[in-house]
Amino acid sequence: IQKKFKFIENIRPTTITYGITTPYPGTPLYDEVLFKDPNYGDGTQVDARTIHTQSSFSHHFCNVSSTDLVKYIKEAYRRFYCKPSYIWKWAKRIRNIEDLRRLTMAGVNVFDFAYRGDSS
Repeated sequence: IQKKFKFIENIRPTTITYGITTPYPGTPLYDEVLFKDPNYGDGTQVDARTIHTQSSFSHHFCNVSSTDLVKYIKEAYRRFYCKPSYIWKWAKRIRNIEDLRRLTMAGVNVFDFAYRGDSS
């Protein structure tokens, strides 16, 4: 995970999106999870609002605990989006009130998730 953080720092993308792997029906990963845990069934018990930010069945194919995966997702967003240099880079692009509104709304959502996590 630390190598991934370093990789992102090195390539310096404009934006990022992280997510916890989710096995979908019809994929080999889904079949593997279903074989190991028949309770997964058709996957309908997974909350779609938190599907990529909460770990439901990753223990079947990952050695990182569910608690740690969620912690690392939030850390990844903080490390990328909450750096003063990143914020300044976007602030310099504000040209009008609509830019300010859009960036403020996006920023509040990212900061909220990065520090508090999912609200569901």
